[in-house]
Amino acid sequence: MKITVSKVIRTILCGGFQLLKAESKPGFYTLICYKLDEFGSELRYCFVISSNHLNRAQMEIAQIEAKQYGAIPIIVGEAKGDIVSIEWVKFANIFGGPVLSLSPIEKEFQDNLVMLSFDKLPRGLVGYADDLFEQYVNSALIFLMGGPVKSYGQKRRFEGKPDGIAIPNDNFCALYDAKAYRDGYEISISQMRQFSSYVEDFENRYKNYNVPRLNSFLVISGKFQQRENTLEKRSRSFLADKHIPLSFLTSIELVEMLKHISEYPGVRRAIKWSHIFSETIPSSESVKKEIQIINADHIIKR
Repeated sequence: MKITVSKVIRTILCGGFQLLKAESKPGFYTLICYKLDEFGSELRYCFVISSNHLNRAQMEIAQIEAKQYGAIPIIVGEAKGDIVSIEWVKFANIFGGPVLSLSPIEKEFQDNLVMLSFDKLPRGLVGYADDLFEQYVNSALIFLMGGPVKSYGQKRRFEGKPDGIAIPNDNFCALYDAKAYRDGYEISISQMRQFSSYVEDFENRYKNYNVPRLNSFLVISGKFQQRENTLEKRSRSFLADKHIPLSFLTSIELVEMLKHISEYPGVRRAIKWSHIFSETIPSSESVKKEIQIINADHIIKR
């Protein structure tokens, strides 16, 4: 598929970006654009478009242009060199902001969510399973908690960010990562360090702002390779180091939570999510019990 400047511009505008500058360079084009993050900070990118592979001199020009605007340089298409490159289909999925046509309460959405969590592409969907899984998880968490869930996801993978942050109310705040793996996700020591760096970056960046403190770090996947006792040790170690637990949520339990909430959507913001996601392996039964407690008070309508 031929990549054109107009096609890239249409894609990023549909994805919510603002275009600052488009400029023709020798053998390629650069697009300087930005988007605001969940706290109003400006994120700048320098997209580089060329029909041919860039040589070293061209890459240096692109890097100088990006540096001048404080932007992250990304080559749209296949390339080899120091600049991150991303093929067109993946670029369109990431920066174009695919829109999900299904509601999280629909069975098809729930079935797709589980299949995607095992890095399998359901029939009828176009794109990459891991990218789509992040989108589905984001939509599922928004519905589940009834409040803001911001996606970093693939759009900011070049910055060393988790997939997103959930802040449904002033009493709960959690970072999350969605992991699509065919044989289950392994929580390695190196991955633990990565999660730690996410927490450190978030806390250091927003320590002087009125942002709720983190309650948990959610890892969401189809299944996890380690046994429950090993996951418990990982979570306790993380809690001792970062003062928040690691919570390992399977896609099946997430779907069951959606089913419970779909029957009583009015109670979502009253649920103590900090309790639910303090568990190493969160259970939909905990959500069900919370709903029963809230309903027994007869304060919130169904």
